[in-house]
Amino acid sequence: RRYAIESSDNLESVVESIKKQLNKPNNSREFINFTLDWLQTIPYDTLENRISSNGSGFAAPKQLILNNKGDCDSKSTLFLALLK
Repeated sequence: RRYAIESSDNLESVVESIKKQLNKPNNSREFINFTLDWLQTIPYDTLENRISSNGSGFAAPKQLILNNKGDCDSKSTLFLALLK
């Protein structure tokens, strides 16, 4: 929860980019559906390999976007940060 809250301010441009893709930018359901669909296109990675990640098994929201890979915990945290 802390990572999501701390990351939410740095993701405003991502939220605005998502809203530009929507028919009704202020419709919460449409935002949630679009965002979940997008997150599922990000390749899954356990993030435990020190060659391809820091080996911690977690990527902060901004890092997940930059690396375009993440695990379920990382994607869930990004999703919560975008909702905030």
